[in-house]
Amino acid sequence: MKGLFILFGLLSSLNLYSKSSVTLAAGDWPPFLKKKGLAHLGVGAHIVKKALKSQGIQVKFKFYPWSRGMTEAKKAKKVDGAILWLKNPDRERIFYYSDKVMAETNVFFHLKGSSFKCSSDNNLLAYKCMEEIAKKNLRVGGIYKFSYSNHFDKAVGKSGDKDDSSKAIIKNFKRKRNSIINFEMLIKGKIDLYPQEINVGYYELNNLIKNKSDATKVTHLNIPLQEKPSYLIMSKKNKINEKIIKKFNEGLKALRESGEYEKMLALDKSGGYACKEFKKENSGTIPGC
Repeated sequence: MKGLFILFGLLSSLNLYSKSSVTLAAGDWPPFLKKKGLAHLGVGAHIVKKALKSQGIQVKFKFYPWSRGMTEAKKAKKVDGAILWLKNPDRERIFYYSDKVMAETNVFFHLKGSSFKCSSDNNLLAYKCMEEIAKKNLRVGGIYKFSYSNHFDKAVGKSGDKDDSSKAIIKNFKRKRNSIINFEMLIKGKIDLYPQEINVGYYELNNLIKNKSDATKVTHLNIPLQEKPSYLIMSKKNKINEKIIKKFNEGLKALRESGEYEKMLALDKSGGYACKEFKKENSGTIPGC
């Protein structure tokens, strides 16, 4: 019997350091992530997949609405973690964080012709800007559980992944389940401002808005809300995930040093991850296409 316990312990130890696959939550967020229509599910998923594959770890992605993806990542039952999330203190207590996967720039989108100006500090929108939005009682949209900047989160009373309206100075703020709803509300004049990552925002406007002429009505404020990195996050409920994060970082470093990382970002910026374009240079079965 004692021998069986020793054997079980050895097998458990080997399993801890030999996990060969992981499942990660992702959400539609083109041009970085998309379940259908982008090669390899978008450049964000492709970077993560390549970095882990180089370390002998296969990846399966499960796509959820963003708020559901975070919920599943916290439970750590159906998925081991999630990709392209920002840091915040609450999440850092729950997840292991990788090195930076990508950089994100959040801006305020608004209709052309609206005289929207806001105070800035060090080339980013200041908290005074949020006070000015509150004073003007501007209507602002958002997506559930998203973080847009420390100043903005504080102004809408965000604590962890929830909003506390009693602590908010921007009272006219409502979150919706996805970005397209917010853009449609912006175009119809039902909200005045919508914060979103700049590349994601223009992809959605140019590709997902039904009336293409409506998309041309929208512009963005040149001064960003924030410029921050996004990460692969994995639950601390499973200690092996700390090891996997280290392996991922090694793979990501190798991608950068080889120059392949920059080539992938350049391809994304040129629209090369669109299935039609990607297939011109690549044959065979392509995930996402």
